[in-house]
Amino acid sequence: MATLSEAKESFTRAYGCKGRFVRSRKDVAHAVNLAYRDLTPRTIAGLKRIDKGQKEQIRKAKELLADELMDWLLSAEAPANQEEFDRAHDALCSRFLDRYNEVLAACGLPEQAYGKAQKIVNMALKYLYCFDDGAEIDGWLRFGHLPIDTLTLRWCRESGMFTGGVSWGRLTKREYDAFQRELRAWLARAKPTVDGAPLPERLIDAETVIWDYEKRLEGKN
Repeated sequence: MATLSEAKESFTRAYGCKGRFVRSRKDVAHAVNLAYRDLTPRTIAGLKRIDKGQKEQIRKAKELLADELMDWLLSAEAPANQEEFDRAHDALCSRFLDRYNEVLAACGLPEQAYGKAQKIVNMALKYLYCFDDGAEIDGWLRFGHLPIDTLTLRWCRESGMFTGGVSWGRLTKREYDAFQRELRAWLARAKPTVDGAPLPERLIDAETVIWDYEKRLEGKN
């Protein structure tokens, strides 16, 4: 298993985070664009057929999310507790999802669930965490959420956190909030390991190790 430092460095190299800065508007927009790709828009039937004007509206929704992230991370004080972080995080997710679904509705495309919004926000934060000055947002990330995707869900299931099937892209806000609460409680109670090594306590660090481990397993199969 890779150490946290090794897993983070591997992710940083793979996704071009080195030489980028949280204080750069251009670089934050880059992080949001990468995170939008993680939202898997390719799975939304009909999205490729939307017109130029609708594509521009999606671009503007991403730009607004980048602006809001910068305002939150650079113009405001770090959250004092989990509740403060959760409120701000939900506001980012909900505003983006409202804008995105408004465009989809105008195109006659299906509404997307909260699980898609958490993916773009959480992954944007992960990319920023890997930027050269990512330590500047440690005060926010101490309360950060675990980005939920297929790999992290597989690890959680195989480690005994839950049984059955969960689709990250279909999570409602209520289901997402419950998952994050239950995850924190389970990690504190079960103290699971990855390949025999204890997980870091901070969720963004834990996810970095888990994702790297699961990705390496995929490469072996």
